[in-house]
Amino acid sequence: MKYKHFDEWQLAEDEYFVNWVLRPEAHSDKFWKQFLENNPEKSAEILLAKEIVANIQYASNPRLDQIEYVKLFERILNSKRVRQSANVQFSGKRKRLVWLRYAAIFLLICAGAVLYQRQTALTINPSTAEKIELLTKESPEGSKLTTFLSDGSKVILNAGSKITYPKTFSDSLRWIYLTGEAFFEIKSDSTRLFRVKSDFVNTEVLGTSFNVKAYSGATDISVAVAEGKVMVKSTHESSLQFEHTLLPYQEAKLDVKKGEVVKREFLGEQLFAWTKWKLIFDKEPLGKVIQELERWYGVRFEGTDTINTSETYSGSFDNDPLKVVLEALKSQNAFNYKIIGKKVLILKN
Repeated sequence: MKYKHFDEWQLAEDEYFVNWVLRPEAHSDKFWKQFLENNPEKSAEILLAKEIVANIQYASNPRLDQIEYVKLFERILNSKRVRQSANVQFSGKRKRLVWLRYAAIFLLICAGAVLYQRQTALTINPSTAEKIELLTKESPEGSKLTTFLSDGSKVILNAGSKITYPKTFSDSLRWIYLTGEAFFEIKSDSTRLFRVKSDFVNTEVLGTSFNVKAYSGATDISVAVAEGKVMVKSTHESSLQFEHTLLPYQEAKLDVKKGEVVKREFLGEQLFAWTKWKLIFDKEPLGKVIQELERWYGVRFEGTDTINTSETYSGSFDNDPLKVVLEALKSQNAFNYKIIGKKVLILKN
C-alpha cells in the first residue's frame, strides 16, 4: 500500500486523505482506522498531516493579504517540496510573495480543490489555529542561543541557525524544523516521538542528545549522536533514499553533490565542541574554514578567489578573538589579511 511510505507532507497533499480530514465518510473513516491499526508506526505522520490539512480551508472570497500569506506558508508549509514540484524560481522580496501565492494554489490543486482564477484563496481555520501556534527562534551570525521547549527539551542553536516548532506539542508527536546547526537534549518520552525535520534529512528519537548540521544550501548534512539512539531517514525531497540507526559517537553524513551517505564512528567531542564555544578544524578545506568563520564571528571575507580554498588546515580555538584565528591561519601560509569593520580582506602574499 502506497500510504505506508508517505510522510506527513505527502499525506497532506493526497486527495483521498484530505477528503477524509475535511469531509469524513463511513468508508473513508473505516479505511484510515484500519490503516492505523495495521500500521501503528504511522500514527505520528497521520496526526501531523491532519493538523496541516485542518489549518487550511477553502473560501470563495480572498481575505489574505501578502503578509498573511507569508506567515501562513512560512509556518505551515516550510518545505522545499512545493517549490521543487512547482518548478518555479523567484528572487527578491516581491517575487517571494508571488511564489507564496503560487504555492497556495499548488497545494489546493494537490488537495483536489477546484480553483477559479483569483477568486479562490486560503484562510486560516480559527477553530484549529490555536492548536498549532508556532514559534521561531533564531541565532544570528556571530552568536549562539539556548532555548527550552514545552516538554523540557533543550536546544542550543549555532550561529546563523533557526528553528520553528509548536508552542505546545501534541499528545502523540513532538517536532521541530531546523535550518542550520543545533545540539538537542531531548527529554525522554516513550509515548511521543521527537522529530527534527531539515533539508533532505529527518531525525527521529524518543529521548537522547545529538547534533544536526543542515545549513541551507550546504553541500554536506550531518547528524551525530552523543547519547542514546537516533534514527536518520531521508525526506521525500531527497532523490537519495536512506535510513540509518545511530548509536553514541556515530555520525551519518550526507554529501548532497555526490548523492551518497556515509555512516561512521568518530572519537572525542569535536562535533559537539561548538556548544562550549570551542572552534576545531581537523584537516578542513580552507573554503569550509572561511565559511565557518563567517558564521562564527559574523564577518564577511573578500578576495577568496585569490587563494587556494581546497588546501586543508587544522587548529583548535577556545572562544578566541577572530584575530587569533586569522593569525594561526596566516602562520600556516593560508593567507595574509586585513580586518576592516565586519570585513576580512584577503591580501596577496
